[in-house]
Amino acid sequence: MQGAQILRNEAYIEVRCNDEGCSATQQMDFLRSRQIYQKEERMDFIGYAIPIAGAAVSIFLAGFGSSVGISVAGQAADGVLTEDPDKFPSLLILVVLPGTQGIYGLLGGFLIMFKLGLLGGTPVSLNLVQSWQIFFAALPVGFASWISGVHQGKVCAAGVAMAARRPETLMKGVIYGAMVETYAIFGLITTILLLWSIKI
Repeated sequence: MQGAQILRNEAYIEVRCNDEGCSATQQMDFLRSRQIYQKEERMDFIGYAIPIAGAAVSIFLAGFGSSVGISVAGQAADGVLTEDPDKFPSLLILVVLPGTQGIYGLLGGFLIMFKLGLLGGTPVSLNLVQSWQIFFAALPVGFASWISGVHQGKVCAAGVAMAARRPETLMKGVIYGAMVETYAIFGLITTILLLWSIKI
């Protein structure tokens, strides 16, 4: 009767006194295996959702920084082109320079998807610790590209103003802008090394 009470409380099967032992054991094993399978499905969803969120954050932050940087430099260049349209080819270099941060973030996101086996290959199995490790590995390139992209746009906007008055100083403005971009490259290298060190 103790076994029958457990079955009634947990609502596995209907209690039948004439067939209590055999059917009760079989039904409990089936339902327990079903619960384990459902738990594994939830863990697989969480295991993939966390690193995919990291890839999305990397791409979003880097793209946001590049869009703001290009916007700032582009507005400065537009002001110059209203007076001298012939300077468009030279100023284009300074305007597009902050756009490279978006490429770094996109590369970081692709590396994560390759790590997960989502872009060719077989999808890997992750535990919760590995999922969070991949998520945090995506942050260096995302934040470094975001912040450097915004500030690189400001430096390039100043370079546009400098090149407008003295065209021979164009490359000096490009060099100053590239110095800001260096830290986005450091963030990308950090993300690559962190992803490489995570064992799956």
